[in-house]
Amino acid sequence: MNNIIPKIGNIEDIICKDIDKDGHGISEWNEWILVTPDLIPGEKAAVKIEYKSGSRWYTSLSNRKNESQSRCQPLCSIAETCGSCTTQHITGEEQWSLKVRNLKHIIQSIIKLDIRVDSILYSKGDSYGYRNRALVPIQISNRNELLIGYYKLKTHTIVDLNICTVLDTRLSSLLYLIKNDIQDFIKHNKFPSLHLTSLRHICLRLATNTDQILITLVSKKKYLISYTQIANLWVDKFPFVSGVTLNIQSDNNNRVFGRNTFKLAGQDHVEDTFCGLKFILGTTTFFQVNSPQAEKIVKHIVHWIELDKSIKSVIDAYCGVGAISLPIAKKHLFVIGIEIHEQSVIQARRNASLNNIKNCKFHNGDVKALLDKFIKTNTALIIDPPRKGLDPEVISIILKKLPIKIAYLSCNPVTLARDLKALIVNRSYKVEIIYPIDFFPQTTHLECLALISRTNF
Repeated sequence: MNNIIPKIGNIEDIICKDIDKDGHGISEWNEWILVTPDLIPGEKAAVKIEYKSGSRWYTSLSNRKNESQSRCQPLCSIAETCGSCTTQHITGEEQWSLKVRNLKHIIQSIIKLDIRVDSILYSKGDSYGYRNRALVPIQISNRNELLIGYYKLKTHTIVDLNICTVLDTRLSSLLYLIKNDIQDFIKHNKFPSLHLTSLRHICLRLATNTDQILITLVSKKKYLISYTQIANLWVDKFPFVSGVTLNIQSDNNNRVFGRNTFKLAGQDHVEDTFCGLKFILGTTTFFQVNSPQAEKIVKHIVHWIELDKSIKSVIDAYCGVGAISLPIAKKHLFVIGIEIHEQSVIQARRNASLNNIKNCKFHNGDVKALLDKFIKTNTALIIDPPRKGLDPEVISIILKKLPIKIAYLSCNPVTLARDLKALIVNRSYKVEIIYPIDFFPQTTHLECLALISRTNF
């Protein structure tokens, strides 16, 4: 590396080449990596060196010398301060281009093989109003002022909002009305301020195709009587609100939900349709926030498995409430779902019964503890792990049992590439194709589907 080190306070000229995971511009200066907020690829700028963290130097923008054609005006008025969206200042087409380029770079640098990446599942024009769920922090100040909004990037400071442009408009409108109602309760002292200051989050879940909405208050304490007052108000006031629940999260950590949820008014769930099936979704149920994109990718998985007539059964690891399991079982293949979250398994079984699907069994437990019991060589395996990817024990079981097909759905290209490298290391498998799909427009996050086939040996 060049011995010339950036000096704090200096102004340097740079050309932005890429963006990082926070949507900040990345450039090189004398072989050093510089990070600059509000700069996008192709833009030249004079930047001020602010500080060093790790191997990167962080800078502030002094003068943007040209403006990229891919720069646009954010639809949200607080996009520059809210940490929820990080790329609203970049056109949708350029956001997608940057995501795919980053995916290809990760795959190439980790696996060091040319693997086909196909953008056929990309849809233009769906970059706002797509989220069917909101998990919104809430604070009541010492002066009884209500703050509802997302955190400023890398802080615990709430950026107050009235509308959110990436939320489905039905949720965004309701959030504003809920905020006014809580403020009214504060103003008229309808329940103790101590109860209000215990509130941590407001969570809204929309059933996209039935218009039902479930409201959840997340609180440090179980103040049922106080919270029931406002819950009854919302159920009576809004016909589309199917119910209100209270979740207790008293632990001092970043987890949104605690273990216990109580019904305050109406139902404790919403009912929706997905891939032609009925689904019941509760307070803590995991379900993809972008329903149209999720449905598209599930139908693609189902079709891919259907094409191989040698497949006799399917295992859906990390199956959640059965969003992939049940559409496959509907095609008359026997499906086993594995899920560690007990409430999700209960709801998955309920969803199977709701759709009169009997060729699908759900098991509660850790994938690494149960997978070996069920997997066979004529089995297709679906894996949709958390961001950390697959446990090494799970990879070992796969390489020992060698299921015929694997569909790997990932929300983290880095751990996807790492796991794919481990699966193909002894040439037992080949990666047919990777499909990126944009579940999270206006952010740098990318969902991917890798289709993997066992090789002949």
